[in-house]
Amino acid sequence: MTENKLLERAKKLRWMANPVFWGPFLAIIIVKFWVFHLSVVRYIEYQTVYFEWSYFYFGMDFEIVEPYADFQAYYMTFVERFVQGNLPYTPDLYMVGEIQVYIYPPLFLYITTAFYYIPIELLFPDLVLLSLFSSTSLSFARVGFCFVFFNIATCIVVFVAAKKLTTNRFLPAASMLLFGLNPIALWWGDYMWMSTPIHTFFLVLGFYFMLDGRLRWAAFWITIATMVKQTAGLLLPVILMLELSRDWRRVPISLGIMATVGITLSMPYLALYPVDYISAVASGMGGYWMEALPQQTYPVPVSVLAWYLPPMAKNAIIWAVYFGIPFLICLMTFWILTWLIERQPVRRYKEQLLVLTLLLSLAFHTFFPRGIYKYYLIALLPFLVLLIPALHGSLVQLRQGSWLHETFHNKPLVQSIVNNAATWALLLVSVVSIALFVVHRFVSPAILLSLFLFCLLVAWYQFDWKHRSKSPKENK
Repeated sequence: MTENKLLERAKKLRWMANPVFWGPFLAIIIVKFWVFHLSVVRYIEYQTVYFEWSYFYFGMDFEIVEPYADFQAYYMTFVERFVQGNLPYTPDLYMVGEIQVYIYPPLFLYITTAFYYIPIELLFPDLVLLSLFSSTSLSFARVGFCFVFFNIATCIVVFVAAKKLTTNRFLPAASMLLFGLNPIALWWGDYMWMSTPIHTFFLVLGFYFMLDGRLRWAAFWITIATMVKQTAGLLLPVILMLELSRDWRRVPISLGIMATVGITLSMPYLALYPVDYISAVASGMGGYWMEALPQQTYPVPVSVLAWYLPPMAKNAIIWAVYFGIPFLICLMTFWILTWLIERQPVRRYKEQLLVLTLLLSLAFHTFFPRGIYKYYLIALLPFLVLLIPALHGSLVQLRQGSWLHETFHNKPLVQSIVNNAATWALLLVSVVSIALFVVHRFVSPAILLSLFLFCLLVAWYQFDWKHRSKSPKENK
């Protein structure tokens, strides 16, 4: 490696010695470790009444905080059976009773099982004593820490991704804090140990490489994320579109990386049990027709918002969501718009890429035919909090020649609001996060839909090519 490359790499890593990073990051670790410790203690004490303790202790209704027992009922079952020698996609691990339950790609099981052998309890000596007195194995805590670990790791990636979007010193730390200490991440990721944090880390890591222009690394990491949880695959066409906009000859290379990683990690199951493997990873992707409002343990589709409309309108909306029509329209639209992103100026490229990625994530969380659980929102949070540094970029100025500038020229109040867009975004993300956490789950689709429409307005401003400034200074 040449001296120039070493200096360039050292310059990129200077943030690691920055107190603006380490102060908030250590605060996040302390809070997450405390929440994890509390969860382990409560798990040992009340493992036979998992639903009740969570709602009595926090004083919240079940339907609001949704304290699912998936970790205890499913994830630990998967790991324990895999450790015993049972392969995924075979009846001994694939089925619990008569229900098909292991519906993840193989990498989810590999990662959680790896943590089964890491003595995390050594970080918490009092837990070792508690387990001895209660005669309880701490293997569950090792697996549970897996989700806390990836939540913490995602905080780091959010910080470095935010540094790609702004030159402001403090906004990356604010974004990291807003993700790390978000009630959604703390409750479902660090306390309830739901599945989302693992694939979220790899997804955001891939997005960071997209911002950096290293699309082949992005293809690698987002494919890894897809092999943890299928929904991460929504960003794979974005990479191909970006490659196509550069040079169509780059597309086969990125496509080859995706195929190589995907097929390699699908073996030997793709060869031995192709039908069961494909059936498992494809299950749960379709919608269901709502004969009644979803029960407490069912995912919630956006069509619940139409429940009290006249029958004709209600059935039309349920029908459209059931067949994924708005979902597919959104995916195709944003994938195509990705191809139209200009590489210069770099700052605007990054902002537009973030907004389109956020819109794709919101399209999934809002219009997914099957509906979503609230803990899915952990994967939405990183892209949402990255709006804060992004809106401190070129969006904070009323660009001459833009429709916004022409409409509100010489209106100081409007210019002041836009110039403080990062502050308003911080407030927006905070309020939205708390609202999504505390509202009834039937209300959360309304918040997501409103947020989706807001991001459409932001995209409209960013993609207003007709009136975009063409000054030489801006296009450098």
